[in-house]
Amino acid sequence: MPPYGIVSFVGRAAELARLDAELDEVRAGSPRIVLVDGQPGIGKTALVRHFLGRSPGLTALWASGEQNESRLSYGTVDQLYRTDAVPADPLEVGAGLLEMLGDLQDRGELVVVVDDAHWADIASLHAITFALRRLRADRIMAIVIVRDPADHHLPEGLRRMLAAESTLRISLAGLDVEEVQGLSETPLPLRVASRLRAHTRKSAPCPCSARTGARRASRRSRVPAAGASFVRDAGAVPPCRL
Repeated sequence: MPPYGIVSFVGRAAELARLDAELDEVRAGSPRIVLVDGQPGIGKTALVRHFLGRSPGLTALWASGEQNESRLSYGTVDQLYRTDAVPADPLEVGAGLLEMLGDLQDRGELVVVVDDAHWADIASLHAITFALRRLRADRIMAIVIVRDPADHHLPEGLRRMLAAESTLRISLAGLDVEEVQGLSETPLPLRVASRLRAHTRKSAPCPCSARTGARRASRRSRVPAAGASFVRDAGAVPPCRL
């Protein structure tokens, strides 16, 4: 359990319902591509991890881009698909990845996640795009997580695929007041939650900043002046990335 009675995941019911609906389509044999976007720290990765965690029986492959490895060819795709000798042609790598995905989905529904795709190396992104564009009657869901789907680091083909009508786009915003209240096992007073949400929307509008603030507020929740003392301290809440 997180410290100080802080709940690790709250809200996002509508987004989870949309992901569940896409998974139902996958189970019926229709491959789906999902784009999850939003600013740093908004909870993109947390949403997808929570979705996978409440869907037992899924096979999941997870790869993530890393800013320091963005020039390492196939550094991202290597997390999904390893070969003894990686060819130089992204299309050949993509064909191998597609074959592996086909084998895996024969065993059951498969979810492929590419997190922080804006930091993935270009060769990997070309290979992954090649594979995803060729899904037909497969039980595969691909989830691409980015800050901005219009980022020009993303190959044009990937940007077109993410902008297609057939792609489900989930754009995350900050938590509402009721969700901020739910960050504490003992719900925060509405006045405190409202002021916390207003502060984090101005300085670092993301769930992890709200969670940090909720932790501090929960420590003071037994003190009558908790709301006032908390808001004075809220400026120390650091920004975060997810």
